[in-house]
Amino acid sequence: MSKPTYEELEKEIYNLKTQSGKVKNITEDEAKRLLHELRVRKKELEMQNEELLAAGNNADTGENYYDTILNNMGDPVFVKDDQSRIVLANDAFCKVFGRAKSEIIGKTLAEDVPLGERDYFLKVDKQVISTGKESIIEEKLTVGSGETRTISTRKTRFTDKAGNKFLVGVIRDITELKQAEELDRLNKYNEFLLRAAEVLSQPNRIYQVALRELAENVSLYFGAVCDISILNQETGIIIPQAIYHPDEEIRNIILKLFESRTVRRGEGLVGAVIETGKEVLFKDVPENMRVGPRSIDKRIVPISMLYVPLHGSNGVLGSLNVTRLEGQKHFSAFQLDRIRRLSEYVSLFVENGLLKEREAIETERRVAAEKQLEQDKKWVEFKLSTSQILADVDSNLEEVLQGFAKQVALFFDVVCDIQLIEEETKEIIPAAIHHKDKLVRVKIKEHFSKTSFKIGEGMIGKVIATGEEVFVPRLSDEILSKTKEQQVDLDILPSSFCYVPLRGHNNVFGTLNLTRLHDQNPLVEEDVFQIRDLAHHASIFIENRILQNIQQREIELRKKAEKKLERTTKVLAQIEAETRMILNAIPIYISRISKDLRYLFFNEAYRNRGIDPLASEGKRVVDIVGQDVLNDLMVYVNDVLEGNLVNYEYHYTMNDGVHRYFNVVLAPEFDADGVVTGFYSCSTDMTTKVLAEREAKLTQDRLESLSLNSGDAFFFHDVEQNILDVNQEATDMLGYSRHELLTMTANQIDPVWKGELYQKFLKVLDVNRPQTFETTVLRKDGGKVPVEVRFVKRVEDGQIYIQSLMRDRTEKKEQEEKLRHSEERIRLVFENVEDVISVHDEEGIFESVNKTTQGNTETDVIGTSLYDIYDEKRAAEIRVKYERLKKTGESFEIEQAYAGPDGSTVLYLAKFVAIIHDGKFFKAIVIVRDVTAERSKELSVMNAVLQGQEQERKRLGAELHDGIGQVLSAIALQVSQIREEILEEDVKTIITDLTSLNQNLQEAIREVRNISHDLMPEVLESFGLKEAINQICTNLQDRSGINVMFNHVDLDKRYSQQIEVNVYRVAQELLNNIQKHASCSKVFVSLIDHGDSINFTVEDDGVGFNIEEASDGIGLSNVISRINSISGQIDIESSENSGTLVNIDVPKRNE
Repeated sequence: MSKPTYEELEKEIYNLKTQSGKVKNITEDEAKRLLHELRVRKKELEMQNEELLAAGNNADTGENYYDTILNNMGDPVFVKDDQSRIVLANDAFCKVFGRAKSEIIGKTLAEDVPLGERDYFLKVDKQVISTGKESIIEEKLTVGSGETRTISTRKTRFTDKAGNKFLVGVIRDITELKQAEELDRLNKYNEFLLRAAEVLSQPNRIYQVALRELAENVSLYFGAVCDISILNQETGIIIPQAIYHPDEEIRNIILKLFESRTVRRGEGLVGAVIETGKEVLFKDVPENMRVGPRSIDKRIVPISMLYVPLHGSNGVLGSLNVTRLEGQKHFSAFQLDRIRRLSEYVSLFVENGLLKEREAIETERRVAAEKQLEQDKKWVEFKLSTSQILADVDSNLEEVLQGFAKQVALFFDVVCDIQLIEEETKEIIPAAIHHKDKLVRVKIKEHFSKTSFKIGEGMIGKVIATGEEVFVPRLSDEILSKTKEQQVDLDILPSSFCYVPLRGHNNVFGTLNLTRLHDQNPLVEEDVFQIRDLAHHASIFIENRILQNIQQREIELRKKAEKKLERTTKVLAQIEAETRMILNAIPIYISRISKDLRYLFFNEAYRNRGIDPLASEGKRVVDIVGQDVLNDLMVYVNDVLEGNLVNYEYHYTMNDGVHRYFNVVLAPEFDADGVVTGFYSCSTDMTTKVLAEREAKLTQDRLESLSLNSGDAFFFHDVEQNILDVNQEATDMLGYSRHELLTMTANQIDPVWKGELYQKFLKVLDVNRPQTFETTVLRKDGGKVPVEVRFVKRVEDGQIYIQSLMRDRTEKKEQEEKLRHSEERIRLVFENVEDVISVHDEEGIFESVNKTTQGNTETDVIGTSLYDIYDEKRAAEIRVKYERLKKTGESFEIEQAYAGPDGSTVLYLAKFVAIIHDGKFFKAIVIVRDVTAERSKELSVMNAVLQGQEQERKRLGAELHDGIGQVLSAIALQVSQIREEILEEDVKTIITDLTSLNQNLQEAIREVRNISHDLMPEVLESFGLKEAINQICTNLQDRSGINVMFNHVDLDKRYSQQIEVNVYRVAQELLNNIQKHASCSKVFVSLIDHGDSINFTVEDDGVGFNIEEASDGIGLSNVISRINSISGQIDIESSENSGTLVNIDVPKRNE
């Protein structure tokens, strides 16, 4: 059988096509046979074409010969010159273009090519002619009959002997071949679809497994990487469900790459596809997208890719991603189309799989929920039962916890123990233990009885210390073996345990511990959740019960504390009183000082320094102790106010002229917030100690000097009276030599110290405390010398020695005689003072007196009672005050008038003062002074005051006469005139006169107000002393232009009318005098409340005055009188051209 020609094969394919109407109905065998025959015939025709071309080159034949050959060829053939003009074409070529040969020769036929492809068409021709490289192009061509065919044009270069270059083209119709190839692709695709359908349609198959098999088939079919990514709708994370590539190494690289990344919706290419629902196609992947993969592995560099969204009913489910790698062909349009169609099937399968998976999950969840509901029901019932146990108010805490532990142990089938912190010792104690097996329970209790826990120690201690639970699901074999080695009873050997803290509002107060034993299943996470919940639930009840117990104990403790506080308050009050007594009895000077250096407290010891404790409290330190002591104190004030304890020493000359030494301790005083509010000063009189230390420091030198140079006889002997040392004076006094005396005993010199008397003396004599005696010693010649002996007992190296100094009494007698003369001189002075001074006992009897009065002698007075001097009424008054003087020591004064020798009245002032000895009344001293002259002067001052009052009355009378009187007279005349004008009905004049009358009345009112204000200012009555003085200062400044500064402190309250009126009048007088006489530019006025007194100060920078000359003036006398009337004190400092300072202190006890 001969082979079919190429044309016959094309015809056969055409007939099959027209008969079936669809190429895809051709059987696979027929399609393969046709394709094989076409390939064979194509090769034969190509060989024939090459042979013809060779023959044409080698044979020198005519044009007809070539035409005959070309026209007999079935394929269209053409030849072009180097200008792309056709120089030769066969009949088949002309037939294809539907033109005569004459219309074609010499033409380029470029006009028959579409405009967009014309340049490419000519470019290929030139490229073939210039390079000689063959070109084969497949394209669509519409033939003359109007049918579009697929052709393959093969272009080669031919050069003749003359060197002319031609292009030879052979066109072959490959329409049927292309159709057969398409048929082959469709069949393969159908096979692929059948396999995919089989994979996707298997019932009860997990869709993730099916997707992996599908990815494998897609990868094998397209020769590409295939991955199917699914979106997790809840988390937004895109999960790669299936990844495949035929090469296992490449597949593993890509799998690791995917595992290392987490992609979310909207991130990367896959995220963008799922987010937008639109495919991403890179037929030729850009170079910048190849850099990253190339840096990982050159084998995974993409060359062509298509990412297609998988659409579901409610949105995008995921994406189907197919990628060809470098070295492979780009995807064709056919392949891309098939991938898109495949995505539709995959979408349906994925959505169905997701629905089934979701349904399975929901079913599983529903079953789990039902199971959980049943467990929750049991759990709630269990919690209710434990709540009832924990809320049992009729049982104590121990019973409640034991019942709770039993319930927990039975429910979880565990050992349950509850550990609580003991409040006082902070130890951890087992409050309750239970296990269903009694034997096990007994063993565990025995184990706990041998174990003690503290916070932070052991596992339970660490749970309480950190507040973090401990869960051990299973003990390691190593721990179990160690536990067995420790011979722990196997019945209580744990296998799993959970220790959970019991938390209160403020801290952890215990633990709830559940333990499974070695033969039980271990605890699991679900158990731990319940245990944790149970611990939280139980903590509330247990803490409440603990707090109730604590509250009950606190109530009992509070009652005890209240009773104790009541007792303590009484004790403190007693202690405070005793402390004050003790402080007042202590010879140390104790005071309390504020931060602004004012004394707040003194003890009675300060009276020895001439300071009255009560009167001095509240005053400044400098005012009490002086600037020198303050200077010493200021060195350390800042240090003590910073909270430090300070110790220093200073010396001070007392009021009695004695120079004394003090050691001072300054201790800060703190308030409740730890802030220093002041400090305490404790001053100890160290004079004796300082002098003693000085004396001690010089003792050795003195002893040495004494032994050599002293005028007294020095003896040094032991307790057996053996003389150990003497000085030269001792040998001179007694007539013995030094050697002789050192061999003698003390009782040989003074026989008195023999026997028991000497032993008694040794017992009485204290170490380093001298004792002085008078005795008589025997000289060597038998003579007796009266001496004064000063003994001192000393201890050296544990041995007792006696040191004595003997002084001849002859010298002492001379001194006593001198002293007697001195006392007589003092007595003479005592008797010649102007005041009468007498001493009285407790009954008021005269014991001594320096002089007498009223013609009585000393003999007449001694032994009589002081009450006899006064009349009966005055004597009774004095007796009462004298008794109070004996009890309190408070001195008092009595003023009495007597008739003088010349008949005039003489005034005496008697001051009674107590002498206190050992805290008790001892004697009374009465000092009587003649005060007649003083009272006369006071009377003069009073007269001056009365004269001032009289002048004030005259001034008021003058002001009333000259001021108001004149105005009222004018008003009277105007009233008379108005009356006449009314009768005359002169209205205009009446109005004018009434206006003038009103002005005169206003003037009268002002005059009355001014006089009234001078008498008793309204501002003083309404607003008090501060505002009244402020008005005086303002008025003075307005009237005179003098700069007046008014300073006031703590004056917000009112004082008695007596104080306010007198201070106000004094201020008026002083400021008026300044305006009249001072010629000053500045005045400073100060008014300060010191608590127990008011201080008023006026100071100017004027010309000053002579105080002695001005004191007789009415104005100044009036000021002094007013101050004295309210028990105040006034100090005036002034001299000519140096200004004036008036300082007034008024006690507030006058209020």
